[in-house]
Amino acid sequence: MQKETAKHITGVMLKCSDMLVESVSYVKKTESEEEFRAYREIVSKLMMEMLLRVLNPAFAEHPELKPPGWDSRAAPSSAGGGSGNRA
Repeated sequence: MQKETAKHITGVMLKCSDMLVESVSYVKKTESEEEFRAYREIVSKLMMEMLLRVLNPAFAEHPELKPPGWDSRAAPSSAGGGSGNRA
């Protein structure tokens, strides 16, 4: 993937991740515990897919695009390689 494409895509994915985290907080405040847990599970799966299928591969190819502190976080890895975690 070209560096500029990777830069754009990772920026979008990181913004989406922030928005998803905010939405989980909102659901926790406004819905039942059961609804919150179900929603949090869905969001967790979405974020893991973004991490494993988009962010990790992009950062493996272009490590200079990693946000500060990215490597110091827990780092699940995919079969396709790469590591890092924002969640």
